[in-house]
Amino acid sequence: EIMVSTLPFSDPQFLQQFNTFCSGKFIVKLVDMPEEMASEAKETIITGIDKNTSESKIDMETACRQIKEAMDAKYGASWHCIIGLGFAYDITSNKENLLYGYYGGTVGVLLYKC
Repeated sequence: EIMVSTLPFSDPQFLQQFNTFCSGKFIVKLVDMPEEMASEAKETIITGIDKNTSESKIDMETACRQIKEAMDAKYGASWHCIIGLGFAYDITSNKENLLYGYYGGTVGVLLYKC
């Protein structure tokens, strides 16, 4: 079952305000989770990618692992993280446990629990 949020978190005006409030490094495109969890997830993503970025590239595998482990520790298992360029997704996730956005405007990040 694919969960598509009908909460205000999928409202474009809310997303614009949320993205303005948070750091500009990560732009949220779809979020289906409580606001506090979304803020924590966004900061975890930014930290994970920042720590694993060299001058020329992002170590996406290590960043994914660190983000997943941080979310598992804070919110329980079983979180999944996908980072990449030019990917699409069709997933099943738990309700109120999904965040999708772009780091730096080009690197897609999908974080969800199932």
